[in-house]
Amino acid sequence: AINPFTSNRVNNYREWNYVNYSAIADYLKNEYSIDTVFLGKTSANKKLQFENNIKNKANIINMINKTTLGQMLSILNICKFYIGPDSGSLHMANMLKVPVIGLYATSNPKRTGPYGNLDYTVDKYEEALNKFSNKSILNAKWGERVREKSAMELITLDNVKSMIKKVISK
Repeated sequence: AINPFTSNRVNNYREWNYVNYSAIADYLKNEYSIDTVFLGKTSANKKLQFENNIKNKANIINMINKTTLGQMLSILNICKFYIGPDSGSLHMANMLKVPVIGLYATSNPKRTGPYGNLDYTVDKYEEALNKFSNKSILNAKWGERVREKSAMELITLDNVKSMIKKVISK
């Protein structure tokens, strides 16, 4: 299960490029014969932008804006693992003990990540902090965020694929 969306807050750049999720869904199908279900709630505009990247793919089940929280919880409860940025559904998956591949660059996953379950987190926060704020983890305030649109670009497809391999091989 993947939720590519986060809550809409000003200067809260936690979303990874939508094209990447389509590539990950293809990778999951081609390498592991795993289909992908996309979940989450978002605006009609973002939904349309995202859906342009996943059109006509038999390996994708699009449940964006189509589930209640209870239905989403049921889907998360039966998925093999979860991928996405910091969001409510990430924490729901973690609560269910589903392996979570969290995508973090603009906030510290040690503060906002899946509680007690950072094993599969792609953590680019310190790199982003250094690159965009010229700070190290040692001189940043606890909870400090990186307010840069391109920070999530530090997370590569290979980073996520590596975590997928780690989850599947456990």
